[in-house]
Amino acid sequence: DLQPMHVLDIGCGTGTLLRARQFPKASLTGVEVSDYLCGKYGWNPGSAVDFHTHKRFDLVVCNDVLGYLDNRDCAKALKNLADLSASALFLGALTSEDMMLCDAQRTDPRQQARPVSWYRRRLKRDLVNVGGGLYLKKPLSVTVWTLDRLD
Repeated sequence: DLQPMHVLDIGCGTGTLLRARQFPKASLTGVEVSDYLCGKYGWNPGSAVDFHTHKRFDLVVCNDVLGYLDNRDCAKALKNLADLSASALFLGALTSEDMMLCDAQRTDPRQQARPVSWYRRRLKRDLVNVGGGLYLKKPLSVTVWTLDRLD
C-alpha cells in the first residue's frame, strides 16, 4: 500500500539505489559524507547523524552506514532516520550476532557490530519492524498483521 514518492538514501555512496531507478516516479535525494562523491554525483553533504530538512520522506534508506558510528552518534542517527521518515525506513546494519555469518575477508573490520537488541530497543520507539530490514513509522498508515510484526 505504500507508494514512495520521495526517497532519501543516507550514505548513498556512488548512488547504486538512486541510479537504479527502482522508483521511477519518485523524487530521489542522496546524502553522503564524502565531499568527493557529493561533487561527482551531486549528492547533498551530510550524514545519518546530522542531515536535517523540513521535508519528510516516504522511504528513507540507510544501508551499511551505522557500523561506522560510535554508540552515541549511532543512537542520534537512529532517531534522525525515524524523524526523516514519513512512512518507512529500510535499514541495513551488521550486528554482533552476524559476525559469525559474514565473510571476515570481505567485511570491513572498522565496523562496530552492536547487539541486535541495542538497535531494536532504540528503533521500537518510533518504528515497527516488519522484516527484511523494513521498518514502518508509528502510527502505522497501513495494516500490518500481528504475525508480520517482529517487535
